[in-house]
Amino acid sequence: MRKFSLKTNTHIFSGVRILFLLMLAITLSNLNLQAQCTNTSGFGSAAAPGPGLTATITTCGFGGEYSTVTAATAATSYTVTGTGGTGNYITIHQGTAAGPIIASGISPLTWTSTVAGSYFVHLNADASCGSESQCHTVTIKNNTLTGCTNTNSYGNITAPAPGITSQISTCTFAGDYNTIIAATAATSYTMTATGGTGNYITIRQGTPAGAVIASGVAPLTWTSTVAGNYYSHVNTNAACGTDLTCHIVGITNNTAIGCTNTTGFGGASAPNAGETATLTNCAFGGEYSTVTSATAATSYTVTGTGGTGNFITIHQGTAAGPIIASGPSPLTWTSTVAGSYFVHLNADASCGSESQCHTVTIKNNTLTGCTNTNSYGNITAPAPGITSQISTCTFAGDYNTIIAATAATSYTMTATGGTGNYI
Repeated sequence: MRKFSLKTNTHIFSGVRILFLLMLAITLSNLNLQAQCTNTSGFGSAAAPGPGLTATITTCGFGGEYSTVTAATAATSYTVTGTGGTGNYITIHQGTAAGPIIASGISPLTWTSTVAGSYFVHLNADASCGSESQCHTVTIKNNTLTGCTNTNSYGNITAPAPGITSQISTCTFAGDYNTIIAATAATSYTMTATGGTGNYITIRQGTPAGAVIASGVAPLTWTSTVAGNYYSHVNTNAACGTDLTCHIVGITNNTAIGCTNTTGFGGASAPNAGETATLTNCAFGGEYSTVTSATAATSYTVTGTGGTGNFITIHQGTAAGPIIASGPSPLTWTSTVAGSYFVHLNADASCGSESQCHTVTIKNNTLTGCTNTNSYGNITAPAPGITSQISTCTFAGDYNTIIAATAATSYTMTATGGTGNYI
């Protein structure tokens, strides 16, 4: 009896445990499904685009509707983008509007088709499947890399060193490919091509018909995946058009070059918008100065004067940290993160040193301005070549109105009188 009882209790316990785990799995599954939406009203459709192409599914889908994508190919990466409205949360169903869910998330949503056929893009305002009656534009892009494969080789070059631009050929025909020898791994390069009726470039790795690394209209920036040889195919367009016209083809290694000095001298806090700060009045070529408290994603200009030359290198984080920019003074660069940056000063790009005083300044290029509240005087923007007077008695503290200015037009404002004229 004890043996039977023990077995019975064990079975009871196991059954309870299985039931608990099943309930837990169902609970977790339901929690997961809360972030996926199934709408019942359809609006808009498009055939899945070909490799590298983008198609518009609808320009006015509402949150709470779905759109149909037909003729998708199997095992293909697509990106669906929704814009407009108060939010764009996307759920992809396969086969039918209420079929298996392939992916869901905030726009843009990248997902991979499981089989060939139709997919359904459900658009909602948020992950709670909110609806709204505002127009959303929904597009789908096929992320498959496209490119051309030419069979005629013309011109080759060893991949250039950091910061260097080299010319591969002065007369490559569209329909030829160039060989780039001994590229370094994980390096950014830019291909340029001019001439002919168009310049569409395909970069292949390893062999002339190898894997496509990048493709597009020149200039084309791409990153090597491994060290070795790469092949630049030149065509007139994405349809792999050819011609018998000379194309000039070049390559640039985009890796920043610069100097790293070991002696520090001078420093200052990064200036506020529109202001300039002096880092030092007597830095030698071969020293660095420290800029503290720089704000992220901000454009600065460093200027060095004095000595026999002023070549500047900007390092981030530490004096030997990543190089952000380098070049002759004045050097304009953009901070990547908030924090400290280090301004290395040398006589030239060969990192020459000298014992002469250099003045080094830094300017914050963020535009500043004033906002006045009193309006005085207005005028219709003048026609090309014409100068017009807006007012003969505007006070400092007023603003004038310029009506109907044309787009992309250069104007010059003048102001005289008073104790100063800042516009």
